[in-house]
Amino acid sequence: MPSPNEPRLDQLLPAFARAFPTQLVPPTDDYDAEQLFVGLDPDGQGRPRRLELTFLLAALDADAYYLQYFILLPFSARAADLARITALVNVKLPFGHFGMNEPTGWVYYRTVVPVAGAPLDVELALNTAWMCFYLVDQIADLIESVADGSRSLADAAAAYDELVAAESSGG
Repeated sequence: MPSPNEPRLDQLLPAFARAFPTQLVPPTDDYDAEQLFVGLDPDGQGRPRRLELTFLLAALDADAYYLQYFILLPFSARAADLARITALVNVKLPFGHFGMNEPTGWVYYRTVVPVAGAPLDVELALNTAWMCFYLVDQIADLIESVADGSRSLADAAAAYDELVAAESSGG
């Protein structure tokens, strides 16, 4: 039985359910941790997207908790330029990172946030989810354009620089 003072995903349900379609998934034989699935708006091509929240195992400190925010992007790739564009994007990304799992072709956005051994700060968790969604919404199409070959790495890098400059200037 979990302690009432430790962070739990069910603490996020009411606030997340007001903003997104939300489902709490108990541990299974395939995945031994509880997960919170949060439906996001589809991408520009109408493909569904989902934010998945789960706690990662604490390393050595029993009072340390790490909440992972993970969005599997709705495309896959095995291109060398994909690795280069994700590295280029991540250098300027203020929060989290894009990545790829080369054997599976998965492309994703991920961030891990340390949380105290206390009930979750629901507003902070919800704001973090919105930030993840915003970053994916702004950048995933650019990454996919390199992955599918419709844009060169150089063109994507220039477009990303323009996006960062516009964000920095408030535009």
